Amino acid sequence: MFTRPLLELAAPLATIGLLIAGCSSSVGTGDDSPSAPGGGKEASEPAVVESDATEVHLIGDWLPNPGPFYEGTRYGQVTGPITQRFLEDDLTIANLECPVTDEAPLRDGVDFAVRCRSDDLDQMVAAGVDAAVLTNDHITDFGPAGIEDTLRALAEADIVAVGPGVDPVTLETVNGPVDILAIPRSGPFRVSDAEAVTMIGDAARNGIPLIVGVHWGRDGARAADPADNELAERLVAAGADVIMGHGAGVLHAFRRVDDAAVFMGLGRFVWPVLDDLEADTAVASVSLVDETATRPCLLAATISPSGDPAFDHRDPSC
Repeated sequence: MFTRPLLELAAPLATIGLLIAGCSSSVGTGDDSPSAPGGGKEASEPAVVESDATEVHLIGDWLPNPGPFYEGTRYGQVTGPITQRFLEDDLTIANLECPVTDEAPLRDGVDFAVRCRSDDLDQMVAAGVDAAVLTNDHITDFGPAGIEDTLRALAEADIVAVGPGVDPVTLETVNGPVDILAIPRSGPFRVSDAEAVTMIGDAARNGIPLIVGVHWGRDGARAADPADNELAERLVAAGADVIMGHGAGVLHAFRRVDDAAVFMGLGRFVWPVLDDLEADTAVASVSLVDETATRPCLLAATISPSGDPAFDHRDPSC
């Protein structure tokens, strides 16, 4: 587990308000043509574990309480072997798919919104989640007040917020610092491909691994968009060591690009299951030695009808 953030997120609320005032709820475009090698959850790359490696787990969309439209329905009972892994690793990062707010009003013009309550974060804490990526298409559902509430709730829960702005966060682990950067590809914070590459180049530091969360892809697409695969290669060339993709809500294959591990789409994780495709999920596992990603793999899991994930095998490993 990490010890403490070295660099606090800077997200001036006045700027957030100006951006949200003119935001769009659209997400990145793409098609569902298979474009990445590998076979989804079955893909893996066994290797020798380094004793000084930083052990990291990455998970997809976490939505423990999909209010206000499904108010009162709660998910997120992550227990057993999954929780054990998260509590024993150095760093666990999730995509928090909802603003955390009890009172903020719904932003004008939002047709469909999700919201979590402050006590829903107790489930993430108990499961061993250390950091939450916030650059997704729902973080602005409740406007600047909802973002402010979310940042405050995460701080009180001792979960590090990554986003919704563009500043990197540095976490100190027992094996040294890890930088985390979220690339916003939708909503008011959206950046272009060129801006994303520049962000990576500015954040990359010699000897310190850089994990990049990216919200991309078309909702429900069964494979990564070719343009996103191309962008992933550019982000790696700019300095990304691990890419944590989310946005399509469907599990995609992972790729090796040079010494980097690219998880194109981690799908749902804690989620109200709508179909078998969304129920198919995984936990991404990777070991970081300096700036090299070793032993990347996807640990097969399934989301139950109650919305709770569990490993498909008793003792999953790479």
